[in-house]
Amino acid sequence: MHTDIFRQRIMYRYLSGGGLGAHLARLRAVYGRRAATMVAALRRELPPGAGCNDPEGGMFLWATLPVGVEARVLFARAAERKVAFVPGTAFYVDEGGEGAMRLNFTQHRRGAHRGRRARLAERRERSARSCRALNQKCGVHS
Repeated sequence: MHTDIFRQRIMYRYLSGGGLGAHLARLRAVYGRRAATMVAALRRELPPGAGCNDPEGGMFLWATLPVGVEARVLFARAAERKVAFVPGTAFYVDEGGEGAMRLNFTQHRRGAHRGRRARLAERRERSARSCRALNQKCGVHS
């Protein structure tokens, strides 16, 4: 299976005409701004013990949650509020990644993150309170 000749010629002209380089430059600038916006907001809004990386490229960043908050639990609650991310456990062969999540910064326009981040922060806080209550009930001290 392959693309037809017509589409191949279109791509050939596009690629040989310098269109790809200009397009990639635009994407790098836009995605760079979106990544910086999301990183700044997460660092401002996430609680102590949480954090995120500062991506050098790509489409995603990683955030870590405070000890005792599982991304999988947070995901279920966040999805109810139309917030999506991938829990870190999806990227581990064995155990690990419970307190991590991968977030996409490329798909959101300026200002769109605010509501999602606020809803995510709210769900994270509820999840943390639930974990603390469960630990107290079970006699687990952190």
